[in-house]
Amino acid sequence: MPDLNGSTTTLHWIDLTTNKTIQLTRPFWGIDDHQ
Repeated sequence: MPDLNGSTTTLHWIDLTTNKTIQLTRPFWGIDDHQ
């Protein structure tokens, strides 16, 4: 059980990190494409 709980927490953390990365990367690509 502890392993499953840890895996769920890790996936949730990765999801939050990925979401922040996308928000930061999206404007960057938008500016690069606009140029």
